[in-house]
This record gives sequence, C-alpha cells and structure tokens, in this order.
Amino acid sequence: MAVRFEIRSATNVAETRQRVRALLRPWFDPKPGPRGFALGRLVCIWSGLSLYHTFELVALIRRDGWGARISGITVLMQAALALVLVPAVAAVWAAVGMVTGELYAMGAVPILLVSILALALAAWLLRRNNNEHNAIVGLLRKEFEPQESPEPLTFARPTGEPGRMAMDVSGTRTIENVTIEELTAALDAMHDGHETHVILSKSETEFVQTAASAFGYSVEWRNVGDDWPRNARRIGAGSIATFQIEEVKQLFCAYLYGAREFPELEWQ
Repeated sequence: MAVRFEIRSATNVAETRQRVRALLRPWFDPKPGPRGFALGRLVCIWSGLSLYHTFELVALIRRDGWGARISGITVLMQAALALVLVPAVAAVWAAVGMVTGELYAMGAVPILLVSILALALAAWLLRRNNNEHNAIVGLLRKEFEPQESPEPLTFARPTGEPGRMAMDVSGTRTIENVTIEELTAALDAMHDGHETHVILSKSETEFVQTAASAFGYSVEWRNVGDDWPRNARRIGAGSIATFQIEEVKQLFCAYLYGAREFPELEWQ
C-alpha cells in the first residue's frame, strides 16, 4: 500500500541528509533495522533483509525556511502489486481483445468496466493506508520530531518452576520443554540478526511471539478463545507497539513461568 507523509526537520537539507544516513544500517547487515540510501535530496529506505516487514519509503528532502522537510510516500510492495497488477492486466487484456477482434464487445466491455472499478477501489484502499503504523516513518519522526520516550517496562517473573512449553525459532527448529537459558539465547540471537522470530507456545492456540521491526520488536499474544494473535501496545502510549529486547526477554521469561496478566500492556 502507498500513502503520502511529511516530516519537518529543524536542520538544513545537508544536515538532515546526514542524520538520515546515520539511521541506516549496511545493506547486508543481518541485524534488524532500516537500510537504504540518501543520494542528494533523494531518500530510499527499506526495512531489512526479511520479507516479513517490507515497508519501503521514497522521499525528497526539501528546503523549508531555515530547516528542511522530508516529503514522500510509503509503499508496501506486495499489497500494491496484488491490488493493482491483476485488474490492470485484465483491463489491458480486454482492451487489446476488443481492438484485435479476439473478444466480442459484449464480453470485453464488462471485463473492462469491472477492471477499471477494481483499479479505482485499489487506489482508494492504497490512499487509506495509515503510515503512522509504518515503522520507518515512525523512526524518522522519532529522530526529527522527537517526543518523550516511554519509560522502559518491567515484567515480574512468577516464582516456581517454568511451564512445559515449546519454542519455535525462525521456523527452522523447535525446542520442546524449553529452558529459560535456551529462550534467552534465542532472543539474543534474534537481536544479533541471526534469527527472524521466536514463538513460545503452550499449545497451538496459546502462544506469544516476537519479531524484529525497524526500530524495536513487535509482540503478539494468542490466548484460548482468540481467533488470531493480538498485538501488544503500551498502555497510555498511543500507538507505540514496539519494545526493546530487554523488555521482550522479561515478558517471554514471565510467560514461560506462568504469567498471563500484564497490566502494563493492552492487546489489540
């Protein structure tokens, strides 16, 4: 999906470009984080090697008085292709068929009209996409329009023995009856960029999972009776749905030891 955004910077164009470059990781760095390039006034950023989060951003750095303004669009490439490519191909096929005579007008015109309507609907859906939930836009806003950072969360670990749970690491291996040492080692490996995600599960319908985003980690929880996993958000922190690795480790360890209530979080 694609949508416009605009971010103001208090520094001039050259300094703004340098600050953007400082946020970017090397292209082939396995650790999570944004990467891309800032060439002249053109900025292109994507969110890592994994296809799990593939927001892409294209923008121009413009002069704005004594400061600068970053204006551009965000694109979720897979969604844009799925919404636009199919009706576009159908429209071209119907139009060519009418011109060459391979399709009768009675058959081609409805296909053409439906394809045009589908393209219009796709454009409307793309415009509705909310870039405030785009991790890269959030990272830029955090850098150039800073707000008060939320206090780090602390999750208490219940006393007693850990529960019998399985851990899925990057979809490549599963560890039964996982220990706290194995759990923290897997989360550390994810933080170092060697793993893509970690799922700690009591059953197929009860689990907590985490994966890297552009500037932190997302956490999802599925409990008995839930139709799908729910995203964790900090209570009283608006749309902030990312966590630092130490917060994730504390939450997962607490879950392993039986914690099922987290007053600091809300689940959406």
